[in-house]
Amino acid sequence: MQKRLLILLLFIFSLVFIVRFTMFPDSSLGIGISKGEINLIPFKSLGNPISSNFIVNVGGNILLFIPFGFILPLRYPKISRLPTVTLVGVWLSDPN
Repeated sequence: MQKRLLILLLFIFSLVFIVRFTMFPDSSLGIGISKGEINLIPFKSLGNPISSNFIVNVGGNILLFIPFGFILPLRYPKISRLPTVTLVGVWLSDPN
């Protein structure tokens, strides 16, 4: 029972963490867009693919979803194959 509760709490925490840093970025940390600005143009915030901002943005998103990729199969054993977990992560990362 305690293992299931721990997995559930980790799953919820990872989702809250992802939502916090993707939907409500804090400009004081040097990441994301400034407060009050809405970006409706896909990939605009990524910038030049060879710039350090691009690498930090894409790398940060990948690092943000790694814990979710480990916790998801623990919470939902039917979703345990790497392609399925990857698709769920891609779906979650692109709300459009």
